[in-house]
Amino acid sequence: MMQKPIPLLVVRVLVAAALSSMVSLALGQVKAGSEQRSCHPEASDLKVTYQPVEHTASGVYFLARLTLENRSPTCALGSSGWALYFNFVRQPLAVYPPAKPGDPPSLGDLARQELAAQGLSLTRADNKQSGDYYVLRPTPEFVPLAPGKTFAISLKVELWGILKTDSPAAWHIVFDGERARWVPAEAQLDPSDPKQTTAFSGDMNPVQTAAGRFAENTATLMQLSLAQRLLPQPLQVTEKPGILAIKAFIIIVQYPPTLQNEAKYLQAALQDVVLSWTRRAPSPTNRSMCTLMRRTIGGVTRSHRTPTGSN
Repeated sequence: MMQKPIPLLVVRVLVAAALSSMVSLALGQVKAGSEQRSCHPEASDLKVTYQPVEHTASGVYFLARLTLENRSPTCALGSSGWALYFNFVRQPLAVYPPAKPGDPPSLGDLARQELAAQGLSLTRADNKQSGDYYVLRPTPEFVPLAPGKTFAISLKVELWGILKTDSPAAWHIVFDGERARWVPAEAQLDPSDPKQTTAFSGDMNPVQTAAGRFAENTATLMQLSLAQRLLPQPLQVTEKPGILAIKAFIIIVQYPPTLQNEAKYLQAALQDVVLSWTRRAPSPTNRSMCTLMRRTIGGVTRSHRTPTGSN
């Protein structure tokens, strides 16, 4: 049985259809790959873990570690398009000012160089560039953080961070100018590691633990003298019977010139007490009388008169 030849036109149509399918498939793969490369992890799939590593003997700064974890199953954290914001009671050295021309690199210069070597930059995030709000951004040298991987960031911070309350907080991320999204975070501190709990070489304070605080709170209370129960503590105080009602609007304190600051503090404190009392319980019908108050400031007895209410 003889086979009929396939017309040339049909062959051309079939070839064109095959080529079209191949091009469409290739374009689809390129598009899918492009979308995969440009996707961002969900903010909730990221995690930041902070931990102090070692304090310096001088107490000028300490070394901390930020561990950035990408728990996304599909998207890498790329080398651009994101900014990680946080609050920090301590200043990272990377925001310290640069050295003056001709001077050796400053602490700020060195800290910025160390972050740049890790593919990162750190600056203040507020408009005034003066607060405790900071932002961590990738540089083109940042190696994308693949799904399921972690990246440890070495960070130098001023002073010390021996308590969890010294840790950065309020972590949130912004992708390509989108709205900010919360990022899970954890602060770790090993109380058994003196490198993490000793602020500087002269720090002799015991490490705070639950057992230590319990012992302090259940210890026998100290018996304080009258002077010790007053703030600021006077050099001399004499307790006498009776009750003095302070209801004056004008407080006059006499003092030697050397105790001007202390006298102003006393006057302001008494005035606050008087104004607070009159706002809570005014007594316009009370008769006015004059009470002589005697106070000893720096060993010199001074007097001031205050009109008070009397029933």
